[in-house]
Amino acid sequence: LTLLALVFISVINVFNHSSNVRLQEEQEVTRFLLRNNSFDKDPRTVRYKSDLSFFDMKTVEGKSFEDVDGLQEDGTYLLLHDDFHRGPTEACMPMVEEQDRIKRVHYHFSYCGTFDDMFGNRLALLYGMKMVAYAMNKPFTFSCGHSEGKEPLGAAYLMKLNTDVPGPVTNRNGEEFTAEQVCRDYCAGHYCNWYFSNLDLASDAMIEDWKYLASPAVVSIEDYDDAVIHLRLGDGLYSTVGNNEGKGVFPHATYVNLLKQAEKEKGRINSIGIVTAPFKGDKLRQFDKGYTSLSEDIALALIRALQESFPKAQIRLHNSPESTIIESMARLVNAPKVAVCGCSTLCPSAVLATKGIGYIYKPVGAQNDWVRNAAMWHPNFRLFETPMLNGMVIASPGWALERPHIFGWMMKQDPLVGNVDIDDAPIFRNREDLH
Repeated sequence: LTLLALVFISVINVFNHSSNVRLQEEQEVTRFLLRNNSFDKDPRTVRYKSDLSFFDMKTVEGKSFEDVDGLQEDGTYLLLHDDFHRGPTEACMPMVEEQDRIKRVHYHFSYCGTFDDMFGNRLALLYGMKMVAYAMNKPFTFSCGHSEGKEPLGAAYLMKLNTDVPGPVTNRNGEEFTAEQVCRDYCAGHYCNWYFSNLDLASDAMIEDWKYLASPAVVSIEDYDDAVIHLRLGDGLYSTVGNNEGKGVFPHATYVNLLKQAEKEKGRINSIGIVTAPFKGDKLRQFDKGYTSLSEDIALALIRALQESFPKAQIRLHNSPESTIIESMARLVNAPKVAVCGCSTLCPSAVLATKGIGYIYKPVGAQNDWVRNAAMWHPNFRLFETPMLNGMVIASPGWALERPHIFGWMMKQDPLVGNVDIDDAPIFRNREDLH
């Protein structure tokens, strides 16, 4: 009887803990919705809205960013990516100098689909703008042109974040910064972007945004996985101008080691999901075409390697032609045990906000340089190092590496070559001061 009582108490404790965690997550979403007065207060009834009552998109149709960038009569500071695929002005000091007259900062992108084609890069610039707006204690809003009847993929969902209340204070581990400091001292007079080391000042905004955007209030997914890997393929598998050293493929053993480490900390992994761009369909990016066959074979080879190392886990590939960017991001955020982000600008903010451990590739060169700093003050956001077979080696103008060499490298390459360390978090060769 005593043993049965202990078992019963243990079950009740586990149930209570699970309920408390779920309640906490629901309360976080509800708090965001209450702060966001552009949408219904009940998460169950929140709806996608492409119309913004405080910004008329027709006012910028056919206009150049040079004509309308800056402070408007109603107190909106407008940053415009125009119909000619130009803008906005990169310099942030003109906005900082007008902060006493600004009521809100608004970024309008001419077409949502163009934003989606390079979602990660453009998302980083958006957070560079948010950093300055929130440092001024001003609301930040976003809009993009969206064709009637066209399915929203990624950028259109960012309009769900619009609110008349400023977001999280721009800070680094609690140390707050003025707009002048953010613009002049940390972003060299420009809006920080994916190649700036100090974009981590927007970390709190990223976490708040993606916890909400990945919630059932926005996207409904029933088959979440314990572990999720974002696999950058497509344009990461070739070089057209000889400078694709920052993107490529990793050894299979790298992913296996990361997931094994997560199992030690979080318990057995029962399902593993791989998110990557579709191999066919109308959502296939123009610059991924021509490499869909190789991309598919690489993804399937990784699935086989993972199945061999995790024989009891269900392995799933999530990249159907119907998949959207927001769904991929939601899978990464909602992974309860581990999410892995490789050489891509798409996934760092989602992995920063993930429920479990977030592993982020320690970048080569400037791509995602900011994650080094973010890992210093977000303990579950962990850098990992690994050998990479980059796009310059796989395929460059005039020649291409034969497939047996590519797959042989992925299957046999020692992941410890390159000073890989996945136990320490955050992971650095040297504990240098933040730069």
